[in-house]
Amino acid sequence: MNYVLTLNKDVVLLGDLNCDMLKNDRHSTALGEFCVNYNLKQIIDKSTRVTENSKTLIDVIILSNPSMVKESDTFDLIISDHYFIHVNRNLRRPKQGKSYIQVRSYKNYNSSRFAQDIGKIRWHILDIFDNTEEKVETFNNLFSSVLDSHAPLRTVKISAKPIPLMTPEIKDLMIARDRSHRKARRSGVERDWSEFKEKRRITKQQLRAREAEIAYIQEQIKSSKGDNNCIWKTIRHCLPSADSNRPAYAKDATVVVEEFNDFLTTVGMKSAQLAKDIAQKFELPPVIETLALTTATVDDNMFQLRQVTTEENDDYEEAENNRPISLLPVLSKDCERVVHNQFTNYLIQNERFPTNQSGNRKQHSTETLGLAVSDYILDTMDRKQITAMVLLDFTKAFDSISHSLLLKKLQNFGVSPNALRWFASYLFQRKQQVRIGKTLSSSRSVTHGVSQGSILGPLLLNLYIYDLPNACTGSEIYSFADDTTL
Repeated sequence: MNYVLTLNKDVVLLGDLNCDMLKNDRHSTALGEFCVNYNLKQIIDKSTRVTENSKTLIDVIILSNPSMVKESDTFDLIISDHYFIHVNRNLRRPKQGKSYIQVRSYKNYNSSRFAQDIGKIRWHILDIFDNTEEKVETFNNLFSSVLDSHAPLRTVKISAKPIPLMTPEIKDLMIARDRSHRKARRSGVERDWSEFKEKRRITKQQLRAREAEIAYIQEQIKSSKGDNNCIWKTIRHCLPSADSNRPAYAKDATVVVEEFNDFLTTVGMKSAQLAKDIAQKFELPPVIETLALTTATVDDNMFQLRQVTTEENDDYEEAENNRPISLLPVLSKDCERVVHNQFTNYLIQNERFPTNQSGNRKQHSTETLGLAVSDYILDTMDRKQITAMVLLDFTKAFDSISHSLLLKKLQNFGVSPNALRWFASYLFQRKQQVRIGKTLSSSRSVTHGVSQGSILGPLLLNLYIYDLPNACTGSEIYSFADDTTL
């Protein structure tokens, strides 16, 4: 209970405590003292279990904030000798606070001048350094200095999206309604309140007018003819969406991000993307990738990722109820792409790719998986056999990969000792931070797993579960990444 109170949330305790609050005995006294000590209140005052010989109040509702109670009562359920207890709380939806994000300003950005300034950098100074860490740090400083001068960072406020159906006429009605409301509150006269209610009714009627909405949607689709993106944007506007309000954490933000980072680094997608207007081609010397691969070492900062959480279901303050999105440095993806291409070519040439795996493979997709499963079922039907299908989804498949076991499996695939040292450095030297809003956690080592948003992550998962079919004798296995059909 002491821990619950530190969360700074409303507390509601209810149930059959088998303690009769109508009696004045040691049990009811102890429960009463408990409520007093923790500033709680028991709000049920009627008998909750009635028999021929007794009446007792043993089903209780205990609250930390009784002022929020609109009503509470009991009623007979017939099917039980206990009455049903209920409480109706007067809750209000929390007001969304102001939100700010940090973005790069491309107002004065010129792609030609940016490419020219990048080309003027003396990249040959990277050859001075003998280790990858110093090269990466120097590269980041040189590149960031040019980027900041052409596209500086600035903080902007996230504004609410305008309501497309808000016509000038409706805005005038809302202004008149609010003015009438203020007048009624000042005067308290019944006539003013009646006038306000009538204007409120008319305003609601106009806001909910289906004709205006249909006309707006038809006009949007008509004007977007030939542009599928705009059409689908209009259609999505018509569909109900999940609540996108960002939750307010009861704990301090720094405590939350550290707890999330603890969870995410021990349980063992979307990657950052360059703005389209700067994703142009300009030549950079591949000295960092070359040194990283020849020395079989990986710099901590080069592969450090940031996990940005997005809420799923249940209690959003529990780390396991959140889905992390990996934001990886662009430089790390270049190095991973080189390794991925070489390793994939090796696996194809030596026919070492898992034949039952359709995920993350060239010329394979969910379509090829569906064809393989359907063909197998039809074949068994032709042989007068019955097929039973089990669908499996591995929980946190990417996060739970054992680094040491993965290295052993890579060795079995014929990976050379030098390449194996690079993979060991890539796996064991990875670090991550968790960011929620503007709060960033400390950096921690990742003890298990591979990043799902990385270039190598999906390939390494395929190789990690390569021998899964060997564990299931008498059955066929077809997989798409971490989804498996048995």
